[in-house]
Amino acid sequence: MEFQHFTTTSDDEGRRLDRVIKRMLPSSSLSALYRLIRKGLIRVDAARCNPDTVVHVGNDITIAVIDETLSDLRRTASDFQDPTMPQTGDDRSPCPFPVLFENSDLLFINKPSGVPVHGDGGLDRLIGQAESASRSLSFRSGPLHRLDKETSGVIAFSRSLHGAQWFSEGMQTHAFNKLYLGIVEGRLEEPERWEDRDEYGRPMITRILPISDGSGSLRNISLILYRIETGRKHQIRIQSSLRGYPLLGDARYGSKKGGPYYLHAGCLKFPEDRLEGLPPEITAPLPERFISLLRKDFPENVLALVQSKAVYCSENEELQ
Repeated sequence: MEFQHFTTTSDDEGRRLDRVIKRMLPSSSLSALYRLIRKGLIRVDAARCNPDTVVHVGNDITIAVIDETLSDLRRTASDFQDPTMPQTGDDRSPCPFPVLFENSDLLFINKPSGVPVHGDGGLDRLIGQAESASRSLSFRSGPLHRLDKETSGVIAFSRSLHGAQWFSEGMQTHAFNKLYLGIVEGRLEEPERWEDRDEYGRPMITRILPISDGSGSLRNISLILYRIETGRKHQIRIQSSLRGYPLLGDARYGSKKGGPYYLHAGCLKFPEDRLEGLPPEITAPLPERFISLLRKDFPENVLALVQSKAVYCSENEELQ
């Protein structure tokens, strides 16, 4: 019987065999994969194994070339690059959007408004795989969190399994400070802590700090700095609307003005025990339409405050 051989890389390290194989043979059900493993048609270093066998760097995974594996094996073999072959380039994929920071573990871009994260025309399809991911049997690089289609700003992509695991854990434990700038209808005067429940009963917690009232033709508007403590779908949009301060342009949640709303994921702050080489914070410049409104309808110093990044400084204790 013919077997196809594959060598695991650092981005497969510590994963269960069944999860690695599922990536390689996506057309097969888990029950079919378990059957192949049980029959010895999938092996690790030529030895019989179990679905929960943990793989390590340099393991030789062999898969029998039979009818139910043939088509997937052809695809995997064409995608997989031998990790022992010399590498070229700096392990960075071309990106069609402004790159805020990139290393071998993580990529941060400034997402434009109007571009979805997933699906047709989404970032997950427009931003290529990391070179290391193309050498891995099971790891695929991609977006690590979500922003709504019309929300601009900082968004993170994995470049290695280590980076993906670290970032995902930080998001789950709320170890990062996620700061947004929004322009809302109405005027807020004092810092507030908003706590609500989403449609599933889960808490939505957001701290807000008013930065400035409008002073131009749109006087009844405010620039707000948000820090979200939870990350529910449409959280800022919903909570702003519930309190009578919908985001300007967010007709779905009560804005009187049509068009794209004004919400920008401006800054992502990391704890001291962050990944090596990662700066303390990643900030994203405002899109031009946001800048234009600040220049036209807010006091002169407001745009300078935002562009200097002082608006995100730790002295804003109300958000800490």
